[in-house]
Amino acid sequence: MKFLKFIKKKNLLILVTIVIFYIIYTISIRLSFESNGIEIQRDFQSNNNGDPDEKFITYLPHSGFNNQRISMENALFMAYFLNRSLILPPIVFLDGLNHLYSEKTDKLYSKLIQLNHDSNNFTSCKDKRCKQVKFTLYPWDELIDMSWIRERIKITYRSDFNLTSLLTSLNITNEQEFLFLKDEFSYHYKFYDDSNSTTSLDKFHVRINLSDLKKDHHNKRLIHFGSLFSSSRIVKELPESRIFWKNLTRELVPNNQILVEITRDIINELGGQGNFIGSHIRLGDSFFQVNGNKTLDKITQRIINDYIKNSVPNHPNDKLFTLCKDDLSKPNTVPLVIFLATDKDRSDPRIRSFLEIFPCTFTQSDFIYSLEPLKRVINPLGNMNMQKFFAPFVDLLVVSHGVKFYGTEKSTFSSYAQRLHDIHQEDNFVDFIS
Repeated sequence: MKFLKFIKKKNLLILVTIVIFYIIYTISIRLSFESNGIEIQRDFQSNNNGDPDEKFITYLPHSGFNNQRISMENALFMAYFLNRSLILPPIVFLDGLNHLYSEKTDKLYSKLIQLNHDSNNFTSCKDKRCKQVKFTLYPWDELIDMSWIRERIKITYRSDFNLTSLLTSLNITNEQEFLFLKDEFSYHYKFYDDSNSTTSLDKFHVRINLSDLKKDHHNKRLIHFGSLFSSSRIVKELPESRIFWKNLTRELVPNNQILVEITRDIINELGGQGNFIGSHIRLGDSFFQVNGNKTLDKITQRIINDYIKNSVPNHPNDKLFTLCKDDLSKPNTVPLVIFLATDKDRSDPRIRSFLEIFPCTFTQSDFIYSLEPLKRVINPLGNMNMQKFFAPFVDLLVVSHGVKFYGTEKSTFSSYAQRLHDIHQEDNFVDFIS
């Protein structure tokens, strides 16, 4: 009997310990938001009691994460060049819809206004067919290191996409007090830092010189852009612009601690620094689906050529080699450890053909245990689990830490991974392995 009582007490203590740990974990997550200014500043409409002469810019996010990231980076440059504070919209993560977009700004606003922290669902309609889509709005500071830019630009946060509320919060009462550059079609405006630039408009329609925008509308309380997406949206030719942009893109790197820990764990499983290469093969939709075979052939040939030239590591660790050594005994295989990020699984014929040549290729699904922490990531701004939204960032960070990276042309994911890869190579992996 005494023994049974002891067991019950022991189980009770374990249960209490688990409950206490969960409470502490939940509080710590929420405090991390507050300590980074998210909880305090995310509701711009209720916290704008500052300088009445302060001038602002803002814009509308759309499409997938990397398109939103490019828009955000362009907005930061605009704020710098125009010497204005940035009202930064949150990241829009969607589940059940590839992207939220419209060429016309007014129509895009009508879609975005459905998104707020009171719900995690909205109705999306196309061709008279409607469906419920899950979403969550996530603060940039909780994903990207914004410390460098915060020292140079004042950033405040927008909590919804209600234009009337935004204007009211800025005490704007008539249209003369703000400038709204609405898009009527894709790639409407292109911006130039140098008024003497001879760079063509290319696919854009209307040229705006930023020096003129700054001078002619210096008295406007708000300059509201529509879409700022596109890596060629802003022509940066002035030396000071190029320096700022180089520093900006180098400093804006993912630094979410959970993602960092997961990435470090997978890198170690892959053999550690310098023992694997990263690749991103996008095959799943539109342009990338049509050009899938060309993409696969090009990446395969590039890797083989580098292997022949001995410019990639070919010494998998014992643990990984054991998993693929039987397949390596087959003819025409290449003994390289590859971490592959892709939107297709191993059953896809094109991916199977890649694996036949590179049998020591691993994907996120091979590291399920390392991914366990993702199940605990909850967005306090709506209480949605972030596992599905964060999984692509694991791919992004791991492939970018390969000793070499091979990406898909015209993919914003690949271009960002290449940028991060170059940064990590320059830093000699210090940030992840020290």
